[in-house]
Amino acid sequence: MDGQEESSKKRSLEESLDNEEASESAAPDNRKILKTVKVIRVLCPNYAVGSILGKGGERLKEFKDSTGARITVSKQGCMFPVINERYVSIMADLSTIQSVVKFIQLRIREDEFQPKDERELARFEKRKRVCKVVVSDNVIGKIIGKGGDNINELKTRHNVMIKTTNKKELPHELPERVITIEGDHEKVNACIDEIIADIHEDPRSNLDYFVDYEKYLRHTQSSSSASHRGPPMGYNPTPPSGYNGYNYPLILMVAIQASTLHTTISMDSTRHNTANTRHLTSSIMINTDSMMTLEAARVTHLEQDIELKTNFCIYLKLEISLFLCM
Repeated sequence: MDGQEESSKKRSLEESLDNEEASESAAPDNRKILKTVKVIRVLCPNYAVGSILGKGGERLKEFKDSTGARITVSKQGCMFPVINERYVSIMADLSTIQSVVKFIQLRIREDEFQPKDERELARFEKRKRVCKVVVSDNVIGKIIGKGGDNINELKTRHNVMIKTTNKKELPHELPERVITIEGDHEKVNACIDEIIADIHEDPRSNLDYFVDYEKYLRHTQSSSSASHRGPPMGYNPTPPSGYNGYNYPLILMVAIQASTLHTTISMDSTRHNTANTRHLTSSIMINTDSMMTLEAARVTHLEQDIELKTNFCIYLKLEISLFLCM
């Protein structure tokens, strides 16, 4: 019961914070801010959201009041696609965004999450060394640089690992990418400060403050359903990770059709070979019959010739006997 009450209180707290954000969005001053500041998002594991909000949401509220930033944490169950972490939307000027990102990273690192086993503990400790920032797809090329020069320079200068999501890894038409920086805390902070500064000065970098990631997932699922219509009965595709957009049901259907065609051709070839064999057998039988008939005729002719010669010998013998009697 205590766990259910705590979960209920947490949902109520998050809903009240959402209502507060909605009321702020209607204020004229904030509508004006929308035109002058930038929006960026940071990903946060679900277990660390409570550390960001603080007891009764006071920690986040105090931080927002002190910085003037607009900060919204996604609701329970609202995750960034594929990565499956909660997202924090931030609207502010450059220095304030950098401060908010550091605040969120600090809360993630200092969260007192209790892992269930050693494997979960290892993931927990690894996540503390990581910062995941959501940026516009329009500026990812600027972060990477020509031939990867810029991102490699950032890795070397700050001694960190940097990865960017591939366009094909995320839902179709989602105009966002995720940059993941991993390393020692101070080095990650310095690197992310530089990346945010590069993004902030680019006019193409702004994100929508309010976003519905579900619509991108729904669109991807509906497109997938249309593309894969008509797979073989009972087929349940499970493509490997990094499948890179391949249409496995279509490939399977083509493979089945090719196999069927190959079988048909093989059967036709077998029928043709069988017909040839039968024709050859008939030819052999005909030739054999003809040879036997000819041989029989030859034997008959030879017998007749022997009979004639025998009769001639008998006649000759009689002639000789008659001659002697005379």
